[in-house]
Amino acid sequence: MTKIYRGVNMARMRGQHHQNIQFFKLEDYLTEFIVFADVVGDMLIKKGKASDFKRFLEKVELSKGAVKYHGMKTNLHAVKEPKKTGLRLGGGGKEPARTTIELALEQIEEKFQINKEDAIVINEICKEVSNIYEIKERVLANKDNENYLKTSAEPRVKQEVKGKYIERDLINKLEDPLYSQRGGIISLMGKAIIQSIISMTG
Repeated sequence: MTKIYRGVNMARMRGQHHQNIQFFKLEDYLTEFIVFADVVGDMLIKKGKASDFKRFLEKVELSKGAVKYHGMKTNLHAVKEPKKTGLRLGGGGKEPARTTIELALEQIEEKFQINKEDAIVINEICKEVSNIYEIKERVLANKDNENYLKTSAEPRVKQEVKGKYIERDLINKLEDPLYSQRGGIISLMGKAIIQSIISMTG
């Protein structure tokens, strides 16, 4: 190829990003990637001539590795079929442990007498927020710092939870004292999310 690609896709991606953030709230890692692409784009793809990166790729060659076939082998130790008891058991014959979020949801249902639809939304939001990369990283990095978890992580998590309710057009829930009061549903969700993230490390 004699013509080079002049970073049209990167420019288009930056343009779309600046347009999208006017209407949507994007994950932090997407914004970080856009900034990264903006900075390194011209380093990798130089305008007007083939970049060093492109020339490097042209010299890369792929070859098949040598794999020796040793034939089929039979496992001499047959595995016995487990007895069917009608119960779904975890390792060691115990029932699978419930997650922190599931336990917190049970407490919320018992304390506030919410309906199943509200419980489903709470469960979904807790899982979504607990999987936000930036929150996970900061909580895990400070999992032994009680002061940080209480004064920084918990308020940030609760803010994300409120944002998820707004995204679902359920802002009326945020005006309900059961949700917004101190020790209410939002507060319990925040604590459950943090504990769920910490429990992932075992």
